[in-house]
Amino acid sequence: MLEESAIAASHFSDVMHGEFSISKASVAKLGFVRFDLSDKFRQRCSAQNEDSSDALKEYVEEIYSLLEKSPHIMEIRPTRSDLFEEFSSGKLGIRSWALDQAFSLSRFLSLRVVLPKRKRDDLGIFPWSWNPEGFELFFDGAQFVVMGDVDTIPVATDLGQIAREFLVETLTPSKMLKHVDGIGPTPIHPEFYFLVAAQKSPDAMATHLPSIKETHGDLVVVVPDGKPLDAITRPLLRDVSFALSDFYEQRVADREYSDAVDALEELDQQLNARVSSYFTQGSIRRLFSGESRSIRQLIAEMHSALRDISFSEKLVRRKEDEARRAIAETTFLKHISTYFDEHMASDVIFDREAELSSMNFAATETNNFAVVQATVVAALLGAIIGGVLAIIAK
Repeated sequence: MLEESAIAASHFSDVMHGEFSISKASVAKLGFVRFDLSDKFRQRCSAQNEDSSDALKEYVEEIYSLLEKSPHIMEIRPTRSDLFEEFSSGKLGIRSWALDQAFSLSRFLSLRVVLPKRKRDDLGIFPWSWNPEGFELFFDGAQFVVMGDVDTIPVATDLGQIAREFLVETLTPSKMLKHVDGIGPTPIHPEFYFLVAAQKSPDAMATHLPSIKETHGDLVVVVPDGKPLDAITRPLLRDVSFALSDFYEQRVADREYSDAVDALEELDQQLNARVSSYFTQGSIRRLFSGESRSIRQLIAEMHSALRDISFSEKLVRRKEDEARRAIAETTFLKHISTYFDEHMASDVIFDREAELSSMNFAATETNNFAVVQATVVAALLGAIIGGVLAIIAK
């Protein structure tokens, strides 16, 4: 039985303190690790033949084998034979993830992990925070949920970061996958506290369990004593699989959008440099320069980059709408929807009109001079040809 003083009043109200005693408390962190498919493996998966099915089976085998090799994973559920029976019977699906670049299983593997302190210190950001030696880690190949028992709430922990870095380290030897940094926030910042409560008095029942409450950015879930563990984990994993995945897909799409804008800005800098160089040349030199042609080629590349931006921007908006709808239908995540709204707000600044104005100016000026250039060259060629013909005629 936990001491009542171990649970802060901010996270467990006085009314509930009077009604329930807490026998157990756990904290859960939710996150994402991005592993894109290697180019060779992606080609195999996209092939419309038997090799594609073999590749998917190899993917499942490799994920399981890499986890199995870890000296820190004491148990994996389901077993290897049970997992492949699910795969062979079609019960285990493979989900295309992150803009068709990666895969994940359609179910979570349950990993019992034991990390000694030195290993936890290596993986964690703040070694002085609370981090348990043993914890439960659920992983589908992309997303994870990590849970550990706590003696007090709230608690400062790096459990989510440790789980993320542990998975990255464990799967990095893969020849099919390549890790991609910088897709966040991962783990998401809110802590999920699950409290197992027993009713103190049969007369006190003002609060009905389970109770879900957002407090100070965290989520506190109180469930009645005697409920099996999967009564907690099942709806949580369902939320992660069907809604948190949409959130992270939006974050990946937003990164692609940002990269597309950066690519155009780099082309714009090249254009400005070339236009500046072009107009610092003397008029005669410009007549015989090929710079105007290279400027027009660069403008064509910029138009292509603009199309990429338009596609990326539409995808971000669509993924955001999908994520909002999915989160609104969840058991737990809907209570912290404001958090997801804040992180899905894109900070990419793109001035389409300014880019088009710059491109139009460069195109107009170089095209005008190109007309003059062609006229002068044609006149010179005409004079030369005329002179040669006159000489021949004599």
